[in-house]
Amino acid sequence: MRKPKQTETIIDTKAFNQMLMNKVIPSVKASGDNVVRTTALELIRRIMKTWPVDLGRSRAAWYPIFDALGVPQPISKGSDLAAQAEGKEKGVYRETSNSKGLLAEMHNGVDYSVNLEFGPHSQQAPTGTVRNSLMSLRGDMQKRKRHETFLDGLKGVRKAL
Repeated sequence: MRKPKQTETIIDTKAFNQMLMNKVIPSVKASGDNVVRTTALELIRRIMKTWPVDLGRSRAAWYPIFDALGVPQPISKGSDLAAQAEGKEKGVYRETSNSKGLLAEMHNGVDYSVNLEFGPHSQQAPTGTVRNSLMSLRGDMQKRKRHETFLDGLKGVRKAL
C-alpha cells in the first residue's frame, strides 16, 4: 500500500476486496466489472448518507463516481455552490484492471477530509463515515447466504442515488 500524502488517508480495504473477488464475484451470474461498479456505487451512497456537510465542499468530492458511471448525482445538502464546485474537482474515481479483474479507486482530496474521517473535527460524524460504511456493506454482504440475493437488493442503487 502506498504512503498517503499529509492531506489524505488510505483505508485498508484488503479484506473487503478479497471477499468481493474470491466469494461474491465467482458466485453470481453478473460480470465482475458490474459487481465492482455496483458495489462502489452502494458504498458511496452509504458514505454520502452520513458524510458531514456544512458548505458541501468535501461531500462534493465524492461526486466523480456518479459522473464516471453516468448516474445522476444526489441533491446537494450544502449551501455554497462555489465550494461544491471546488470540492468536486478534488474528487477522483478511477478504474483499473489487473489479472483478477476491475479495481475501483475513490479519493476525496479535500484537505480536511482526513479530519472528518478520523479527527474530532466533525460533530456530525465523530466516528467517521468511510470506515463505518465499508464495515456496514461488508457485514451486509456476509449476512447473505447467496451473494446474488445481495446484488438483487442493490438493483435499485442507481435509482436511489
